[in-house]
Amino acid sequence: KSKGYASYASWQESVIDFILWEKYRFKNKPSKDVYINKICKTYARDPHYKSKLNSYMKKFFNKQK
Repeated sequence: KSKGYASYASWQESVIDFILWEKYRFKNKPSKDVYINKICKTYARDPHYKSKLNSYMKKFFNKQK
């Protein structure tokens, strides 16, 4: 059961839906902080999502340099 959440046949479908949702929700490109705050309020249920996301982003972007 999806318990009120969307369910998908594959993870690829979930990524496509997320991208479409973002395009609708964030028509104007927000700053990183605004984006993260909106995602944490509307998408994530984990109370530690913001700190986890920031940690992952730090690791990812440090590897890109």
